[in-house]
Amino acid sequence: MSKNRTFKIDLDVMEHKCLIISSSRDEIIWHYRFGHLNFKDLNQMQRHMMVTDLPEIQIPDEICEDCLQSKQC
Repeated sequence: MSKNRTFKIDLDVMEHKCLIISSSRDEIIWHYRFGHLNFKDLNQMQRHMMVTDLPEIQIPDEICEDCLQSKQC
């Protein structure tokens, strides 16, 4: 505990590598913002104008490595 009665913690912040292979940075940002939401649903939200300024996102052929790790049971 520190002098001002708060606890200090050390965090190892890892570099986010989600969809580095993607051609557009927008795809990475929107996929990450929505908690690694699948691209079919991202495109559906764009078509129905459910999110402001959401661009049409191309579905990549590769699978996001962070999605595989975080969505495993």
